[in-house]
Amino acid sequence: MAGYFNFNGSILPATENIIGPGNRAFRYGEGVFETIRVCGDSIPLLDLHINRAVKGLYLLGFNIPPSFDRHFFSEQIQRLNLKNNHGSQVRIRLAFFGGDKPLYSINAGDPDFVIQSWDLPDAYHSFNKNGLSIGVFPDAIKSPDKYSHLKSNNYLPYLTGAAYAKKMGLDDALILNPHSRIADAYTANIFWIRENEIFTPPLSEGAVAGVMREWLLKKLPENGFSVNEKELTSAELEKADEVFLTNALYGLRWVQHFNSKVYTGSTCNRIYKNLIGPLFATGI
Repeated sequence: MAGYFNFNGSILPATENIIGPGNRAFRYGEGVFETIRVCGDSIPLLDLHINRAVKGLYLLGFNIPPSFDRHFFSEQIQRLNLKNNHGSQVRIRLAFFGGDKPLYSINAGDPDFVIQSWDLPDAYHSFNKNGLSIGVFPDAIKSPDKYSHLKSNNYLPYLTGAAYAKKMGLDDALILNPHSRIADAYTANIFWIRENEIFTPPLSEGAVAGVMREWLLKKLPENGFSVNEKELTSAELEKADEVFLTNALYGLRWVQHFNSKVYTGSTCNRIYKNLIGPLFATGI
């Protein structure tokens, strides 16, 4: 993290403490967060980020301040970027969380927010030349429920999945639901291509409602691609022609290896050049 962060609109030094041991986010993982890419003066997909965060806060029982809109958070993010003297490509983490209310409070109250920022590494600025290697994380099961689509502060399955991937020499790990089907990956949503059709698991499988996923489900059909939501097993994934992962930071990364399967990446490259590259070059 850079030298400063934004807490409820105040720019504070990175060494400042803002929560105590009774904080509900610290104790129970209550809250949601967004990982956002800033491209100069533009913040692509910000409307989708704010809409997702607000829906999540509402579901968790928080009051939603009238100020929580695109204009407000765009201003708060850019103030922090200016203070930290960032370059043109910046990673933002916008987290919302509760205070010190008792465990069984009916209403979570007004959420606090904190914004952190980092310069985005060069690896995020282009299509990945080398395909990823991915595998299944066997030790955590994500149950599809009312809350499974949230980008939640309660991040344990993905945190342990990331550690597993690193231990196994993988670039990402796939998270399973109770039916032994693939929900998503620890950093991303998953798409696969077979016989010129593109598929992704529905949110009912336990996937996080990724903003890049949402954007692509709209934009891909507008650009001539056939896209459908479908349940995904490891066996089905091994039959795919191409596989790619999506999130709001890098947009799209193609996968080359899953188990013993080797994929090509030509259609993934075309999607990146036609949609992802222009999005991050100009924003929306």
